[in-house]
Amino acid sequence: GVRGSGKTVLLSMLTKELTSSVARRFDANIDSVGSSNLLTRLEKIRNDIETGKGLLPEQTAANNQIDTVPAVYEWQIEKPLIGGISRRVSTILSFYDTAGEDLASTESTRDQHYLGAAGGLILLLDPFGFPENRELAIQRGVDGNSLRDTPVGVLHSLTQMLREAERLRANKKIKMPIAVVLAK
Repeated sequence: GVRGSGKTVLLSMLTKELTSSVARRFDANIDSVGSSNLLTRLEKIRNDIETGKGLLPEQTAANNQIDTVPAVYEWQIEKPLIGGISRRVSTILSFYDTAGEDLASTESTRDQHYLGAAGGLILLLDPFGFPENRELAIQRGVDGNSLRDTPVGVLHSLTQMLREAERLRANKKIKMPIAVVLAK
């Protein structure tokens, strides 16, 4: 998503819900695997939100080659088989917190190689970034610098990168599942 859309906050709350209410709903065991700076950062942000400190996280660093380890979770469930027997199956879920600047242009989006290898994407759009809402948002105190990249621009860059990664012509559909989420 665009800069300032709330990707880090969404990801911190998404991982909390994944390991609590989603795990209960599907009778699954969902745990973080390994450790990363992102996992630690998400836990701190979640704690700040839940304790009412009211602090927003710092902007995610653009194309930080040093800290590119995603937050990884293993989803395990018992799958029933014939005859009342079951076996444990698992799926690995990997979340990466991309800086909005890394998706602002087609060139910078191409550098995010993991996007083309993903099994699905969550694209977070800030409704304040749409032209119809931008001026009103600025009048109400939203920092105009956080609105410099438009949702349409990010969507275009992402679409171009995915078409290139899948080697698709303009008249073919992208097959990767993409969830588009409006923030705030």
